[in-house]
Amino acid sequence: MAFLKKNNTKSNETPKNETSTASVNVMQQWNNYVDWLDSKGMKGSPELDKGDKGFQMMEMYRKENPSFTLTKDDIGVIQQRLQDYRSFAIDSIKQGKMKIIYGGKEVFYKDLAPEQQKDVEQNYMGKIAKTGIDNFPGQFTTSTKFSSEFISKVNSREIEGRVGFNPLTPTESAAVGAKVAEMQGAAKATGPKFSLKKK
Repeated sequence: MAFLKKNNTKSNETPKNETSTASVNVMQQWNNYVDWLDSKGMKGSPELDKGDKGFQMMEMYRKENPSFTLTKDDIGVIQQRLQDYRSFAIDSIKQGKMKIIYGGKEVFYKDLAPEQQKDVEQNYMGKIAKTGIDNFPGQFTTSTKFSSEFISKVNSREIEGRVGFNPLTPTESAAVGAKVAEMQGAAKATGPKFSLKKK
């Protein structure tokens, strides 16, 4: 799996709510929104990258669900939490808590060849890695929901690091965005090699 070249015309500003945390409520709201997009056939759709379509869909959802409180200022924070979620999933795989489907076979991480392990570490949940932090709810950001296990561990404060405690500074956010854009530069898209399966 390779990085996919992405239109970088969206905002590269630091999220205004970067000092807030992606609480359980925020993650659950995000999951509900992604479910709604899925019901409209728009979950992870490239159409969301066109113009302000990503934000327009959020406002459409808000009209149908007035209790929805997420705004465009929350997207950068959600994207960082999705990065944390990806790290959590990869750690679970490496610790043998999860099996993955790799090359059509169900295996543990330890049973993969070194180059295959590197592939998993670099490309698992690759759509989250592709979007980085661009503060826009486009196709890659809306392709993923937070798992109930991850939400539970955030809620119980079992997860250390940036999750809910130490958001990106403006400098870090800009650096991450620049690095992701650099990595996306000359990449080509290929199909997924693996998926996750509970042990």
